[in-house]
Amino acid sequence: MTRSFGKELVRTRPPQASLEGSNDRQASRTRRGGAVGNQRGLALIIVVTVVAMLTIIVTEFAYSVTLDQFRVRNSLYSLQAELIVRSGVNLAEGFLSLDEDPSVDTRSEEWYITMLQFCQQVSLPNGAVIRCDVKDESGKININNTRDRAGAPLDPTVVTKQGVLRDALRCIFQRREGLKVEIVDDLREYWQREPPTLEDGTQRPSVPSFQSLEDFAATFNIPTEHLPYLRRYITAQPSRRLSGININIAEPEVLAAVINPDPESGCGMTVEVQDILERQLDPENPIRDADVRSLLGSLENAQVITTAFTTRSSLYRLEASAITNPNPDNPNQGGVGKTLSVLIFRECVEENADRCELWTTKPLDWQKEGGARLFRERNRFSALSEYYGEFDPSALQELFN
Repeated sequence: MTRSFGKELVRTRPPQASLEGSNDRQASRTRRGGAVGNQRGLALIIVVTVVAMLTIIVTEFAYSVTLDQFRVRNSLYSLQAELIVRSGVNLAEGFLSLDEDPSVDTRSEEWYITMLQFCQQVSLPNGAVIRCDVKDESGKININNTRDRAGAPLDPTVVTKQGVLRDALRCIFQRREGLKVEIVDDLREYWQREPPTLEDGTQRPSVPSFQSLEDFAATFNIPTEHLPYLRRYITAQPSRRLSGININIAEPEVLAAVINPDPESGCGMTVEVQDILERQLDPENPIRDADVRSLLGSLENAQVITTAFTTRSSLYRLEASAITNPNPDNPNQGGVGKTLSVLIFRECVEENADRCELWTTKPLDWQKEGGARLFRERNRFSALSEYYGEFDPSALQELFN
């Protein structure tokens, strides 16, 4: 539609058409605005998701790195503890070689006291601590010494060293509930068996000796829960290495079992056992070979019983425990602990005027343990290190109660 206003011509759109165009433009703007709003919400969701995923990844990575650091540190502390206990065992062996008197071995020799003091006071890097111990294994009953000698009479009325030791074993077994005393009788029958045949068809000259206490237990079906008890009084070593019981360090139960193997009396304490224990507590007056005969001379069959004892030791268990990265408030706790135990055979190869100039040691077995066991258990002879120099025998009386 065209209207004329003077000389100008003005073209006008019909009202309906103008209204429709205006509605179209408004709808178009509305659609574009809605799309932009929807896109802005989606972007926010994407950003939040990415940030959350990155947070999870970074947190997991940081945790993994921290965990790896702890593992590396623990591995380092564990390696340090293992090296320290090896050094501790070597240290104990060095102190053992300071023993000068090869004729007698006791609980309270000077080298042992010095070793305890040194290990307790030694300073190690990063606060690490160590404990050392030497346990004399020669005060136990050697199962392999219960074998009757070849050609010896089997008359039960004849008293022999082997029979005395078997009677002592019977006492040890009697004291433990659940252990069958009949095993001792089976042990004698075991030694009398026909020797086994080897793979090449030849026959062994004799029944094989027991290689360990576990070997003995497996042969006679002894439950493993009894082994810790038996290990305190019994061992299984070749007779050439452990031929007798060191009377200076034998447990009271072992002494009573050998000296008084009477089941009716309970294999209990006797005057002779008490006299021996008093001498064990006296570092200035150890029991020597001549003293054994005088202490046991009043016993029936004393001549045979004295052959079961000796005053020397040849088997020792060297032990060391260490703790690295210990608790600053209590150095004996926390951290990483290790324990190493080595059984050795000691022999004097150069003796001069009742003095050993050169000892040789041969390792027989070794055992590694997790944890610092020597820090948890009370050392049997720890009181010695406190009273050495001004020794008080009564301080050790509790060890035998």
